[in-house]
Amino acid sequence: MAIDTIEVTAELARRHGADIHEFSPISKIDVVSDPVRIMTPTGWEMFDRVVLACGGWSTKLIPHLRKEVVTRRLTSMWFNEFHDGGLAGLPPFLRSAPHYCYGIPSRDCRSIKLGLGFNNHYISGDADRFPRQLEGGELLNELKKFEWIQQEMLPVLSRRPYRTETFVENYTRSMLEYIRTHPQNSNVLIMTGFSGHGFRVSPVMGEIGCQLVVNGKSDMDVSFLEKASPFFSILDPEKGITTDNPVMTNS
Repeated sequence: MAIDTIEVTAELARRHGADIHEFSPISKIDVVSDPVRIMTPTGWEMFDRVVLACGGWSTKLIPHLRKEVVTRRLTSMWFNEFHDGGLAGLPPFLRSAPHYCYGIPSRDCRSIKLGLGFNNHYISGDADRFPRQLEGGELLNELKKFEWIQQEMLPVLSRRPYRTETFVENYTRSMLEYIRTHPQNSNVLIMTGFSGHGFRVSPVMGEIGCQLVVNGKSDMDVSFLEKASPFFSILDPEKGITTDNPVMTNS
């Protein structure tokens, strides 16, 4: 569903005149130039205004974000039910305490996608250095993090997942979105740190970003984001090491 939504959004943008450059990673941004310069695979490109919204790679392009934002690798696992009807009637859920996890059953309630919280994610200061394909010991270590769900909550599940995927996400210390202009250039808007809920709020975030970059202000007040209290501390900005996040309790 997420991929379909992105494709539809991109197609709507094209119909309204947008140029979309697929498979064009940004390796560098020159925020002090006027206009702003961005390094693409084909060289430097120049723009009057820039919205930087590149998730877990934000801290690589804008290093000062490491004081406010950390990158994590999330692992999701899909399990079949071991007994027929074991998941019947189970709705999607998010359990915040005493141990954080979430589950999304398939439409036929024969399988379920499971995910864990911040404190169980893989830590790194570089999104390009995550092990993304889990095999052998790495896979076994991740699977052990899910065992308590199978044992305590959903004993109807099979012991081994039929699918495993990893994703890159970034988190602010307040667990709320980071929406601010770059301190060196007000023509660069940074939108990052969506803390695991970016896709759900993407329509309104897109509207806010559009208003800010075009008009310099938004109809929606986002000042509360900067005032929010932090839930954890960043101990090592380069490596992304933090204190535990009490909002997402450990298993």
